[in-house]
Amino acid sequence: MQNRKYIGFFEYGKIKRPKSKDPRYKTQRIVDENSVKIENGVPAIIGRELFDLVQTRFKTRPPDSKATVDYLLRGRIKCGYCGSNFVGSMRQTHGRKEPYYICSKKNQDRSCGNRAIKKETLEGEILKFMREDIHSAEGIAWIQGELIKYNETAQELTPQETETLKNRIAEISRRQERAKEGYLNGVLDLREYNFEKQKAADETKLLTAELSAKQPVPYDEETIRQKLGQLKNTLLSDKELIQSLLRDVAIKDERISVNLFSYRGLAQ
Repeated sequence: MQNRKYIGFFEYGKIKRPKSKDPRYKTQRIVDENSVKIENGVPAIIGRELFDLVQTRFKTRPPDSKATVDYLLRGRIKCGYCGSNFVGSMRQTHGRKEPYYICSKKNQDRSCGNRAIKKETLEGEILKFMREDIHSAEGIAWIQGELIKYNETAQELTPQETETLKNRIAEISRRQERAKEGYLNGVLDLREYNFEKQKAADETKLLTAELSAKQPVPYDEETIRQKLGQLKNTLLSDKELIQSLLRDVAIKDERISVNLFSYRGLAQ
């Protein structure tokens, strides 16, 4: 419902020009700047207030709900060659379409030589690492090494940086309240409200982690095992585990590098 005739707006003087001489192609509508526009030129069938409300919902609605593939690592994978994000993409393999992660540059114009990796394979490896391998002696030693490197480079936030992050968190909270009001007033439906609510929660988690990230942390084995045990006993879903622990993943051919979301969260 985006046709302005619904609210009585009439326009004429538009020109239709063919895209091609080939009659099989559709014509392209070109709007003449001198076309005549008349308010209340035709009978309105809905009110202006309702029309404007619908246009607002068109602009703010979340992505198409028909997209059923849930890419758990969306926004967390970096290309080891060009630094671009990996994106989810359906690719034809063995006569059927399957979900993959692929460098966005390669996906757009083939300008990156990094490989695509099947969604099931990558997510399986990452989840196995976080649910099993990380609890082994080798996993503990790996975490200790990462924490030592982290402590060597950790720098406290300046007061200005801290204030900026707190302001961003506060703005997200206000945005969430506006979404709640929109839902209660009928502007947003439940699916749209839940989308905005989850988006706000994810952004707040990232910024909160950044606020506390640049502090030296203990890396003794006992503390790390204790925190890992607490994490294991929370019975998180795959998606919740990734959101809680995984910061990002870098992929370069066969090499997959994992960076935990917050090493501080393992030891504090």
